[in-house]
Amino acid sequence: MGLSPNDEKRKNSLANLKPLKSYADCTDESEKERIKEIATKGGKATQECLKKARTFKDVCNTALTTNVSKEKAKTFLGDDVDLITFDEKGMTDMQTVLSVRAMRLSADGNAKFLEFVRDTSGQSPKTISELQITADIMTDNDRALIDKLTARMSATDGKP
Repeated sequence: MGLSPNDEKRKNSLANLKPLKSYADCTDESEKERIKEIATKGGKATQECLKKARTFKDVCNTALTTNVSKEKAKTFLGDDVDLITFDEKGMTDMQTVLSVRAMRLSADGNAKFLEFVRDTSGQSPKTISELQITADIMTDNDRALIDKLTARMSATDGKP
């Protein structure tokens, strides 16, 4: 079975790739210049990506701390707008509105929003490896049982 034309081109182009030498190992000035140019382009691209990510984070933080009026909050919450305390100007921050909305959706049985509210409030469940038993009432038999269970769980990767 032969390669498609695109696969053939890719194979040929990959075969022509040569690994770059380190800058210190280069003796030819043109090669040093080429490595500098590639490094500069890579650095600029990395900075641009970081700037975009930082910008998105800033936009999200700004959106969450933006004040919204009671009327705008009512479009998100409907009759539940009375659950929020507004300041003397009739404003509150968007984070409060979104939190109440998430609580409302979780109360309606949406499991994802239940997890969101739980995790955001800092009540996420711990895994067995994160749990620490510090009670002094444990006996040696209890410790042996826990060791057996841990060994069995790691041997089966949590499968019964």
